[in-house]
Amino acid sequence: MTRLELQEILFRRCGKYMSTVKMSVDLSGDNPDMADPILWGLRMLGYSPASVVRVSDAELGAVAAAHIDALFDLAELRLLATIQGNLTKVSSSVSSQQGLTESWGQLLTAIDGIVKAKRDAVDAMHGKLLSVPLTGTGKRLVSLEAI
Repeated sequence: MTRLELQEILFRRCGKYMSTVKMSVDLSGDNPDMADPILWGLRMLGYSPASVVRVSDAELGAVAAAHIDALFDLAELRLLATIQGNLTKVSSSVSSQQGLTESWGQLLTAIDGIVKAKRDAVDAMHGKLLSVPLTGTGKRLVSLEAI
């Protein structure tokens, strides 16, 4: 898996929301708005990326096959949370002659529900793989070593 492939998956899942909050939807190179969610997903799965702002194809190529879907879902969750943070309650209206009304309050409410549902789904599906639980009730990965 390459960074561009992962960015394309995230764009398919969240691109319309990203556009709404004026986040970059450029898929031609290193998209800074998608780097943090990808890096966070890697860290949640126990990987140690070299940078906190850029992810390399080599780092993504090292992701175990059993972790790929979890990385997709974790990166999507973090991206949705970033969108949620960038989305403010906006209510605009223009004179009745122009008839333009814009309200992001409904979108913010929808995103709040989507983030909660995604967090619960990711925790249920991938919780045992995570280095840190997503919720207070999440599964914890514990290992024992013989001395």
